Amino acid sequence: MKFSVKQKRRDGRVVESVLEADSQDSCERAVADKGALVISIRRVDSDSKTTKRRRSSADITEFTSIVATLLSSSLGVRDALAIVRNVAERPGVVDLASRLSARLEKGQEFSAAIAVEGEGLPPIYLSLVKIGERTGDLAKSFSRLDEYMADKRKVRQALIGSLMYPAVILCVLVIGVIGVSVYVLPRLTLIFSALGGSATEAVASSMARASAVFGAFAWILGLSAAAIVALVTLRKTNAAAKASIDAVMLKIPIIGRYFVDAQTLDFAFAMEALTNAGIPLDEALGEAAMAATNAAFAGCIARGRDNVRRGKPLSEAFAAETSFPRHVVQWLAVGERTGRVSEIFTNIRLFYQKAVSMWTSRFVGLVEPAVSVIVGVVIVSIVMLFILPLFTAYGSVL
Repeated sequence: MKFSVKQKRRDGRVVESVLEADSQDSCERAVADKGALVISIRRVDSDSKTTKRRRSSADITEFTSIVATLLSSSLGVRDALAIVRNVAERPGVVDLASRLSARLEKGQEFSAAIAVEGEGLPPIYLSLVKIGERTGDLAKSFSRLDEYMADKRKVRQALIGSLMYPAVILCVLVIGVIGVSVYVLPRLTLIFSALGGSATEAVASSMARASAVFGAFAWILGLSAAAIVALVTLRKTNAAAKASIDAVMLKIPIIGRYFVDAQTLDFAFAMEALTNAGIPLDEALGEAAMAATNAAFAGCIARGRDNVRRGKPLSEAFAAETSFPRHVVQWLAVGERTGRVSEIFTNIRLFYQKAVSMWTSRFVGLVEPAVSVIVGVVIVSIVMLFILPLFTAYGSVL
């Protein structure tokens, strides 16, 4: 049988190829043996759809929390999944636990089952599950993942909470502008047109200017939205384009700094967990590269791993990488001198947790003032384009 396999390699590249295997499980194992991560897999010679199903962040968070609690109570994976099916409140969590249980019953490894059934999981999630399975300490891996998902949820909830009120205000503003443009102004135009004279010309001129301004604004918004959709689609479908786009994202003023901090946090989190589990440094770097969501940053980690394999110290391996924070390189050098590299990764993680939290707080604090400015600009535009010309026309009639 032939299978179309989409996989993420250790260098961070996502490739799709057609492989022959006796079964889907054997195909997945063949890919895993090469150190790659299965993203999706489907039969080429049948109408079956991709077996991997996207999971919501809420489902992933609840699943991780319950499994972490159960595994820490010395339960096995199969027993934990059986309990999850009974106690989980979200249907998506029950479905995920049921599908994982079915795959385990077929003899599939837990990490391979999650790789197929858990689309929507962060790449670092799959890496830590593999390490926990390999070291025989899944409870510790899920405990770390529970902490990781809790931090992500806190940031996500803060962003969503800060955007709700501005989103409502903007929606009301847009509806108001549309109502004024479609209902109020045409009726005022008819009233002034009936009066004749210069009032009609003034109102017609005002409407023409307003139409030109709002038309240009609509075109700008439309083109911007189309460009964003095109870039997102290109990033998903073309590996080379993804690497280029991700590299640009890391260099954007202010926003790029946030992306670098977030990627460094994930890197430090993965390296802390992997080195504490006794994974060799070069192998840990390979797993961390696969866990990175930014292709440019993943390539940076992969090149650092290659330098380590050539015999370079960890700090020197990243010294030439411009996307890698300089002070992280200095911290790694300190860790190498003291022989406490794992502890250094813990300190780096804690530092960047605070940094990402600070960026989030700044963003939340700027949202409402930014919305106030936008509302003010729209109101002033309406006054300048509509209200003042109408009063001028009314004055000419009097």
